[in-house]
Amino acid sequence: MSYIASNSFGAHHGTPQHGFFGFGAPTPTKIADAVVTDFLGGKLWTFTAKALPIRVAVFCSRQVAASNAFDLLLFAHGLLTGCPRPKQLPSGFITDAPFNFGRIVDAAQRPLVLVVPLLDWGSPGGERAFGAAHRRWHALASPRILNAVLDEVLVEVRRVLGGVTRALRNLMIAGHSRAYDFLEPLANRRTDSQLRQGALARLSHVWAFDTTYGGEVGRWLDWLKIDPKLQVAFFYRLGTPTEAIGERFYTARGPRFAVSRVGETHCAVPGTRLPALLQSSAPRSTPLQGFHRTSM
Repeated sequence: MSYIASNSFGAHHGTPQHGFFGFGAPTPTKIADAVVTDFLGGKLWTFTAKALPIRVAVFCSRQVAASNAFDLLLFAHGLLTGCPRPKQLPSGFITDAPFNFGRIVDAAQRPLVLVVPLLDWGSPGGERAFGAAHRRWHALASPRILNAVLDEVLVEVRRVLGGVTRALRNLMIAGHSRAYDFLEPLANRRTDSQLRQGALARLSHVWAFDTTYGGEVGRWLDWLKIDPKLQVAFFYRLGTPTEAIGERFYTARGPRFAVSRVGETHCAVPGTRLPALLQSSAPRSTPLQGFHRTSM
């Protein structure tokens, strides 16, 4: 069963100057939104979300255009000062070293849409989305907001590729470094009804790349009990600030809760681990029949 995008958050699309929780209008930028470029045989563009005023880079692998279903990977980056900063944000996470996620997605040779939102960790908006006690959590991790932004992404994919109605098959969420303040609120809201709606209902994998500066393992174990289809993988480094909490997670590891000690540098963890994760998470077959033409 797949989720086909519909503009179910249209009321919010109509009021971009407010968004959820009154986050305000997007900051004007000289970089034109939604300019589509060819990249590695696929399509790359950036747009400004309306549900939350953030810029979002989208890369459709070359296989998406020839398929009637695709998987979506959302990557939540860490602090922009921790690793070499891409020249252009957020699309540089897709096109440039040290991450080069576009090449990793292309090498996976599967219908895959990569989504990289630009996260302002200096002002994540957690107090408005989660309350004063969670100022450091990013507002995008609110299941309601995240579903709305993902819905906008799916509409964008239909706009750019056109031709056929493509179904979202699986959603994968990955985070690096400071993105523990994106992943942890998701685990905290594991009983939220929004996780059973929209794109989040298709969530199949969560991957945490050296994020255990913070974290409560109990949340994750309970989430796995609640959602039997979910698979989680954590990677952390010994002898670093992620070791202490990482070891707690390691002790609790299990069949759907993979926790690994790794030896690469902090900035290399996502690029080193993502190729194997994409390979192991790939569906056994990709449906290519039964296209339905659409004017969108």
